[in-house]
Order: sequence, then C-alpha cells, then structure tokens
Amino acid sequence: MILKRLSIQNFRNIESLSLDFSPKINLFVGRNAQGKTNLLEALYLLTLTKSFRAEKEDEMISWGKDFTRLTASADSIKIEVLIKQGGKEFKVNSLTKKGIEVFGVVPQSLFSPEDIGIIGGPPTSRRKFIDVLISLIDKKYLYNLSSYQKILRSRNRVLFLLKEGRRAEIKIWDKGLVDFGSQVWQKRREVLLQLDRLLRGATKDLLGNEIKLVYKPRGVGNLETLNEIKEAYAKLIEKIKDAEIERGFSILGPHRDDFRFVLEQLEDDKILEKDLGLFGSRGERRTALVCLKFCEVNLLEEYLGTRPILILDDVLSELDSIHQELIFSILDKQQTFATALDRNLFPKALLENAKTWVIENGSFNIAS
Repeated sequence: MILKRLSIQNFRNIESLSLDFSPKINLFVGRNAQGKTNLLEALYLLTLTKSFRAEKEDEMISWGKDFTRLTASADSIKIEVLIKQGGKEFKVNSLTKKGIEVFGVVPQSLFSPEDIGIIGGPPTSRRKFIDVLISLIDKKYLYNLSSYQKILRSRNRVLFLLKEGRRAEIKIWDKGLVDFGSQVWQKRREVLLQLDRLLRGATKDLLGNEIKLVYKPRGVGNLETLNEIKEAYAKLIEKIKDAEIERGFSILGPHRDDFRFVLEQLEDDKILEKDLGLFGSRGERRTALVCLKFCEVNLLEEYLGTRPILILDDVLSELDSIHQELIFSILDKQQTFATALDRNLFPKALLENAKTWVIENGSFNIAS
C-alpha cells in the first residue's frame, strides 16, 4: 500500500502542511529540531495509532491550539485522526473507527536510533518490538494482548488487596489471564521462530556467522500447542499464588517475557555463543539491529503479501559506511520515508530517484 498524501494541522511545530509523496523514496533533510521527526511521528501515528516518542497525546498539539488533525490518503483509503485534550478519534473513509480497527491498515516498519535498545536494552524494548510486529501480522493477537493487559491490571489490584489482608475472588482473573496469555505466548513463539529463520540467514550471509534468537518463556518453555501452554500456565500460577499474594502483583506471564540475540562463532572446532545484549560490541549490536530490521520488513511481506512502508528517523548518522550501504540497498524496494541532517549522506543515484524536502522551523520546501 502506498501513502499518496499527508495533511497536518497544529501538530507540534507544524501549523499547516500538505505533502504529496513519491511511491518510492521520500527524503526530509534539515538541522535538528526543525520538524523532520515530527513528520515521521505523524505518519507513525496515522498507521499505528500511537506516537513512538510522546508520553502524553496532548504533547503533540501545537502550543496554544485546542486540537491537532492528521489526514493521510493511501490508495482507496483515507485515514484521519483528531487529537484533543483527553483523547483522540479515528476515521477511515469518513467512518468513525476504534484504534484497534485502524492499527496497521497501512503496515509500516520504523527504524530509529533508539532501536538499539532492542538488542541491548531492557526486556520492555524487545516486548514492544515483537508485539508491534505480530499485531501488524495478526489483528487477533492485538486483541488478545490488549485483553491480557486489562485482565493483568485487574488481577494485580486484587492481589494487592489480598496482600493487605482483604480476601477477594482471584480465580476469575486467573482464567482470563491463562486464556489470553497462552494465546499471546503461542503467537510470539510462532513469529519469533520465523524471525529467527530470517535473521540466521541474513547474518550468515553478512558475517559468516549466525545470530539467532533465543526465546524460552518461563514456565512454558518450548511447548507448542495452545492446550499444552494453557495447562502448564494454569498449574504454574496456582503453584506461585502464595508468592504473588505476598508481593501483591503477578510475577509470571507474557508481561515478563524476554528473548535474546546470540552470536554463534566457530573457534577451535567449537561453537561459542555470545549474548549480544550482555557482551556484544557496538558494531555487533548495530549489525544485529540492521539485519533485524531487514528481516522485519521481509517477514511482514511474507505474511501480508506486500512490503510495509519503511520509516527511517535519522539513522544514517549513527551507522558506519558498511551499515549505511546495507540501508541504501533496500530504500527503493518499498515506499520509504527517511530523515537526515544532510542530503549528501545519500548516494547520487538514490537522490536522483527520490523526492526531497528541506525543512526549516516547521516549513517544508522541495529541494532544488
């Protein structure tokens, strides 16, 4: 799916803007704090219903304004989002929709400097990455994950009351936790296995060594069928119930998941494994991340039958020439939106086939 046009009103430092896009490469160049990332944030919000950097939605409303409105046209689809104090509203082709219905209508893959946290940051970074990816592939997963998180919050409130000595019914929440949590676990395992397959191949070609994904959710390990996972999860939370009541919160489940990136190296006829999150060099982590993003795009294409739009937020300045060349090699394989401090960071051949804007203080002008 191709984004054809974007209109912005009262979004951060962008007062009013309408842009017509190239179906291939769209570049936005300019100094920092001029509005480049604001534009990418607007695209991300329209396609995935949330900002990738704002803590509160009203942060995105221009200073002194009461609302922000974003509109995008993609093939036969028109997506609108209106943000006011206290909430946001979505429409698709003028019909009001819930956020979960709009999520992924236009699939996308974001690559920003902060993504290095996927490799070496806290587990929350990896869970967020895989949850967004699977939700783009399977809307049911997004529903199951949302339901699990709602039940988890309710269950934690009950556990806290039990900790304080007030007895309350917990089993009803246990059942919902097991039902939705088991489906989340099963789907994560399925998609991570496919991502592992692609990542091993990509890193083998590039490095001569493979980087693999290691995912073993505590309590259910490598169990495959939904019934097996449900049975194991139910037994486990019953076993740890006293510990959860003592602590006042749920101590096990998909919300505590993690997976690791492990480099396999052959030395003296032995395969040595290095956890890149713990022991990887800066270069190894960046290689793993670039390959992971390539694999994310390819996996989305495998599942959806179309390549997602690619959003690159000033990543070239963070990469060496080898990794830059890897990025350049895929820019024209799908519709791409990229920001940079200087257009000369891009090869001349790419610039000739790109539509380029120069941004200054929220103003976007076509490069001459």
